[in-house]
Amino acid sequence: VSNAIILVASSFIAKRYGRRRFYLLCLATFTVASICCGLAWNLESLLVFRMIQGFAGGGMVPISQSILADSFPPSKRGQAFAMFGVAVV
Repeated sequence: VSNAIILVASSFIAKRYGRRRFYLLCLATFTVASICCGLAWNLESLLVFRMIQGFAGGGMVPISQSILADSFPPSKRGQAFAMFGVAVV
């Protein structure tokens, strides 16, 4: 659910604060939340950390795709998105 919420809001947040800043914040938050998931002391804390991961991960995907679209010429975008899809899966 947290992933779906941030997917909708990520465009607004990226425009307001900048794509780079938002992406780096999501990356750092996702990393810290992942470490906290590994160190979770009970099920409730694990669920909270997974929710934070969902917020951060949901923000990274659309922003990284827009960065790819801006970085590659139209003739190479298909290959770039294909490689991105392979890496994500």
